[in-house]
Amino acid sequence: MRRGVGSAVKTRWRRWEEPRSAPSRVGPATEVSGRRAVLGRMTKTSWSAALVGVLCFVPATAKADETPPPAAAAPEGPSPESVYTRHGPLGPVKLGLLGGIGAPDGLQLGLTARAFGRFGIGVTAGTLPTMDVPGIRGASLVRVSGEAYARFYPFKGAFFIGAGVGAMQMKGSLHQTVQAFHHDQQAEAHAYARSVYVSPQIGFLWMTRMGITFGTDIGAQIPVVTNDVTYDAEKYGLVTPVEGKGSLASAMRFASSMPVPVVNLLRIGYVL
Repeated sequence: MRRGVGSAVKTRWRRWEEPRSAPSRVGPATEVSGRRAVLGRMTKTSWSAALVGVLCFVPATAKADETPPPAAAAPEGPSPESVYTRHGPLGPVKLGLLGGIGAPDGLQLGLTARAFGRFGIGVTAGTLPTMDVPGIRGASLVRVSGEAYARFYPFKGAFFIGAGVGAMQMKGSLHQTVQAFHHDQQAEAHAYARSVYVSPQIGFLWMTRMGITFGTDIGAQIPVVTNDVTYDAEKYGLVTPVEGKGSLASAMRFASSMPVPVVNLLRIGYVL
């Protein structure tokens, strides 16, 4: 009995160790069915791969198409304050000295102030040094004036409109040589004119951050109060009142009683 069981086990072990025999040949129908099965498994695998690809592509495309939200604008720093409105040593008030040259006031010097960028006031004095009167031989003219003004800067910049009130005094002289007692004598006649005027004006007064200020303006001097022109003559060492005649007297009356255009070519100074 034991021998029979051992021989059976040995026989099975030998069969297991023996190489498997080559597959048997199959018929055409069986071969076609196998191919269809393989194709079916490949088709399922392809569809699965395609579906996975689509699922991976769609989120990537959606992310690419998404427009990133606009970045929040960085807070802007305070804009630089205008030189005309920024505060100085006196706060919103600026004070300075201005000089200039123009007509008819000649050389000018004065004080100016500006507050809150819009309002300005000032005083100025001018003198026209002794100058010859064209067309009148021996005639000369000298003029002094003083004025107070107020200005308004509508745009808080250099442009302004304003008006002033002032007074002026003019002196005209005429020098001639006369024959007296067989000798040449110098005779001199003078004319004096005074008036109070108003002066509308318009112009520009630019300022730099360093305080240097320059500008130009135009206007007119319109007499509102005029004193009569007076005359005197100096002859033989004596000064006597005389009646005003001739071209010099006419020019003095005109200058003291008629509006005179004003052109200030340049004003320059320093304002803090």
